[in-house]
Amino acid sequence: MQFTQPKKGRHQWVSRANIRCVTIDVLVDDRFAQAELSEIATKAMETVEQSWQEIEQNIAQNLLREYNDEWAFHADLPRLSAVELLNKLTPTCLSIWYDGSIRFSLVFDAGDLFGGYEPTIGWTKDGVMQPASAQP
Repeated sequence: MQFTQPKKGRHQWVSRANIRCVTIDVLVDDRFAQAELSEIATKAMETVEQSWQEIEQNIAQNLLREYNDEWAFHADLPRLSAVELLNKLTPTCLSIWYDGSIRFSLVFDAGDLFGGYEPTIGWTKDGVMQPASAQP
């Protein structure tokens, strides 16, 4: 993981999660004090990296049926396997914000798979991963 000198706003994070090297924008809420940023951002990124297998399972469980039964079916597109779906998604943004507690979400680029909507996985203030969703 490479992430240095976090400041408020947009940053780049390079990670080798799941053998792919991706560059992710890190958006940090400007309500954080400068001294907190490094610790908060690093913890969120470590959570994502350590949870990668669970993230993939979450996507397969929550987005595969939605894609195949809704998007592919109605657009007369081929159905995808879990592996094919996962290979078409690229994490693009880790958003970290404060609303009384620290929360973060991971956003994926899915191209046109979900009508342009970006699949997202959020974590609660207690660090519990929420179901992946590709809704507006």
